[in-house]
Amino acid sequence: MPSIPYPLALIQLSIADSALPWSNPVWQSLTHVLGDPWAYDRSRDVTAAATHVAGWTVGKARAIEVFMNNCKVAQDPAEHYASKRKDNDHEGRSSWNAWVKISWAKWKINKLVDNILQENGCEPHEVMARLNCKTADEFPTLDAAQVRHAVSIKLADALFGDDAFADGSFVVASIMTFVTTVLVLTWGRYRKVIKRQANSIDRKTEEAEERWLAITAANANPTMASIRTYLKKLESLVTLLSLFKDQETAKKLEARREQVNAMLAAAKKDPTKAEPIARLPKSLRDALDRLATEEEVKELELLIETTLAAMVPVEGDEVVVDFEENIDVNDWKSGVEEYDRCSEDDLWEHLGLSEKKLPFFQVRSDPDAAIDPWSEEGQQWLDNPTSPTQNLAPRWHQLVGILKMIDRVLDCEPVMLMDGVGVGKTMQAVGLIACLAHYREHYRKHGMFPGKFARRFHKKTGGNIPDLPVVIMSPPNLQHQWMSEIQRYLRRATFDVLPYTGKYSTRVQWWTMAWSKCQQPPIRRIILATMNAAQDDAATVFIQGDRDSYGQPMASPRFERTSPNTLFGHEYVMSIVDESHILRNINLAHTAARALQGKSHSTVIMTATPVTTKPADLWNMGLLLGLQQFKDVAQLKTMNRELSAAQRRDRKAQKEAGVEGSILRAVFVGNQNPEAAQEEYLPVMKKWMGQMREWFAPAVILRTVDSTDNTGNMILGLPPYHDHSLKIKLLDWEMENLRNIARGYLDDCPIVGMSKVRLIVPAAPFACYLSSRTVYVQNFYVEFRRSILHPHMNSTEERSWTKPKSREEWDSSPDTKSMKLDVLAMLLKYHLESDGRQPLMMDESGRNLVPNPAFTAGNTNPDEPDRIIVFSAFVTSNQAIVDILDLHDIRVLELNGRTPMKKRKGILDEFRSSARTDGARVLILSGVGMVGLNLACANIMVVMDTLWSEQDDRQLRGRIYRHPQAKEVHVYRAIALKTADVFLNNISFSKGAMHEAFIGADKEFRKSPDYIGDLG
Repeated sequence: MPSIPYPLALIQLSIADSALPWSNPVWQSLTHVLGDPWAYDRSRDVTAAATHVAGWTVGKARAIEVFMNNCKVAQDPAEHYASKRKDNDHEGRSSWNAWVKISWAKWKINKLVDNILQENGCEPHEVMARLNCKTADEFPTLDAAQVRHAVSIKLADALFGDDAFADGSFVVASIMTFVTTVLVLTWGRYRKVIKRQANSIDRKTEEAEERWLAITAANANPTMASIRTYLKKLESLVTLLSLFKDQETAKKLEARREQVNAMLAAAKKDPTKAEPIARLPKSLRDALDRLATEEEVKELELLIETTLAAMVPVEGDEVVVDFEENIDVNDWKSGVEEYDRCSEDDLWEHLGLSEKKLPFFQVRSDPDAAIDPWSEEGQQWLDNPTSPTQNLAPRWHQLVGILKMIDRVLDCEPVMLMDGVGVGKTMQAVGLIACLAHYREHYRKHGMFPGKFARRFHKKTGGNIPDLPVVIMSPPNLQHQWMSEIQRYLRRATFDVLPYTGKYSTRVQWWTMAWSKCQQPPIRRIILATMNAAQDDAATVFIQGDRDSYGQPMASPRFERTSPNTLFGHEYVMSIVDESHILRNINLAHTAARALQGKSHSTVIMTATPVTTKPADLWNMGLLLGLQQFKDVAQLKTMNRELSAAQRRDRKAQKEAGVEGSILRAVFVGNQNPEAAQEEYLPVMKKWMGQMREWFAPAVILRTVDSTDNTGNMILGLPPYHDHSLKIKLLDWEMENLRNIARGYLDDCPIVGMSKVRLIVPAAPFACYLSSRTVYVQNFYVEFRRSILHPHMNSTEERSWTKPKSREEWDSSPDTKSMKLDVLAMLLKYHLESDGRQPLMMDESGRNLVPNPAFTAGNTNPDEPDRIIVFSAFVTSNQAIVDILDLHDIRVLELNGRTPMKKRKGILDEFRSSARTDGARVLILSGVGMVGLNLACANIMVVMDTLWSEQDDRQLRGRIYRHPQAKEVHVYRAIALKTADVFLNNISFSKGAMHEAFIGADKEFRKSPDYIGDLG
């Protein structure tokens, strides 16, 4: 039976209920059509404008109205709709079909549906993996995938709100029919995409195998050109293979990965990889062995790194970053005002720590992050008074935070730690964990807690703190950071730290095997769980609640049997959720965090941005904390109704105000524009934000780098750093190359338009975990953004990166110079000539550097020269940077994630000891763990590739903007105008400047995954 098209589905819904869908406020907010589309003023001429649809005349609206009425009275509306005859309804029928087809994409309904399906585990590749479908022909039906059961209620709510439900969670019959039609059409769209991908895999596999045989045959004589061609074919294949999550595909990818790693080892002549090298065909081994020069080896390394970047693991994690305007929370109080007048000695006394150090804490750390502090050798090194360590101690504001959190935890009350970037939330969290373990032991020995808490008891036990573990839930890309920080702060063998990752099916024995091997008492055990692991546990033991449950965990029939093998079958003294704003939407990950909160005696959620785009974000954060006021569903519905009504009135008023009163014109002429519509949404939003702020107040701790201590000094203790955006205009040949890449991906990657475009934040370049929906987007970013540095960063059969023979060739040869590299060389040369020079900026042409008049010459500390960090996100780009800087006689050092530990320490020592006249004062940093790395010896940083997340940017900036920095810190950001650089660089660009840069971008880039658009 053929599926019902969207235009007919809308007609049938209107026949079933004349108020649907066009009078429904939620549907109106999605479509911006504020009534029946065919409505018109009957007193006006046929050429006049219709009431609700821009571009329609009264004549067109009248023809569509007649068609609608005839459909309603027809014996079979579907048959009348589908008529091919040129009857009286021909004009109305064709106009209606054309309008719905165009408008459906504009309304972004497909995007909304895709997002709901993905959040509920019904993304097509995930479904295929779950049902063990090995080919596109086995793609399941909608019923076999159980999609309707999983998402119908949520989709009905998302499209129509309260009007979708007749009683509780029972969906109105006509709306359920419409929702089913939408799901059927969506599933058909997915089936076509999967089929195209499968066909493409067959073709690409054949091409890759042909190239492999050509370079590995017994009589073959492989050249760099033929190896390069094979690697490009392989990259294209594995990018597509990585979308599919079945184990057979995983094995194929692993085999390819081993093969390529062996090729890299052979090129480098790595003696430790003799066995995998020996498995390569002899002709290929010989060809790789003949690579005589370092340049040839570097070129092959770049090609292989590119191929490995496409081989993303099939089971992974993603973090979504929104680039919308944040709702201001600057007027919130710090939450620790009671301690404003306390000295540091007072705080130690309140904590009951007479030795003035945190229990179980290290007192020193390695500034180079070159030792393993939890190894026996590392602990001995830290304890040796002659080792070149730095002191490790909490600052005044961190002691205040720990004190406040202990106060809340003893009362089993939640905490929202909202301290800003650079304030040190992680140390406070680890300090809290250590203090709770110490307090339990103190109470066991003395019958009371230490310090100001001597007369207090744990609220739930009525006595001591319970002997239970701590669970920390974090985004997957931050788990390694948590492990590193815990090991940096806590002494060896004082706590057991257990990573909790992967799928439920791989962790069935975790609680009986890993957990049982712990030697420490439970309160000194820390479980480090990724959000995806917690979410997978939640999918195992919870079921979807009704629409009024708002993420409340609902036990499944499997709960009693399976929960002991999950996080939710155990109790915790405390749960900590890092980057908790990621969970602001009601989904399975949110439910997992809520369930942990329910299993914990107290909860701490950490975020610097609790509100991203709307008041509902903050409400959902209140649910995460378990605050009683946010459990009032009636109150939530009231807030949503008031906000939605204000939005509708604003849209109507703006439409009635016309061009003269438009929002853009109001911006141009100022707030006094007499024609501007009066905004109602903002006052309503502020009212609810104020109310929620009061509810949150007792739980919040909020300080920023501008906050002051008890003496009135800034808590960070450093002068502000200076951020400089170098807005670079690329050369024509560079822009054309980027356009070609964008065109290629739009033509070749149907998955890009399959669902809501999301920006993915990998843990590190080439070591990222992505969902199948986003692999194409990720690959686009890798290729597109590498090319922003220089078009030859993506090798092809025709070209690859080669070092120019001279400065003259670089400056004068066509298709050679790139502006980003050229600006970098000029910038470094300028700052290396003398210390403390006036910062630079780009002139209006976007091609030349000039002194920035807003600044003067800075600190010229005679003891230390200026040193510069250059951050390159892609290790494979470093050779080009090194080559161009060498043309300008600039010596550099390079440090990346693959640099061996011993060599890494030598590089850092050389950089730190470099002098004005001797040594390399430029360090290229890329792909290296940034936690604990102290590079305060440098005071200038150049960010060549915008990082994927603000979290990573803060970590990077914190390498030089930290104690004991003695100079002014300057951070330059190389931003190529009219490219993805602008959109990603929300950290240094204002939202208005980003918008201006975007609307000026080439049309190919606006269609690409870098920009939000409905390509589905």
